Amino acid sequence: MPVGALPMLNEEVIGEVESSDREQATRPLTRKIVAMRAGAAALGNYRLSNATLYVTLDRAAMCMGAVLNARVARVVFGAWDAKAALAAA
Repeated sequence: MPVGALPMLNEEVIGEVESSDREQATRPLTRKIVAMRAGAAALGNYRLSNATLYVTLDRAAMCMGAVLNARVARVVFGAWDAKAALAAA
């Protein structure tokens, strides 16, 4: 399943991620991290303190660590991922 991520600040997209179907199949969890890096580059600061990160699936453990380090204000996801370590019981 393709996984997407989109960081926004003040209702404006600050980072976009483009990827091929092949890349999505081999590295789906990195979309959130790549999107946050793009947002940080656009802002000139790794801290996304007032940003909202919209993602397809709930947070994976690796990505959640990156979200915390980037100080993302809010994460909105579309669905729980039953395979993820942090999925709801």
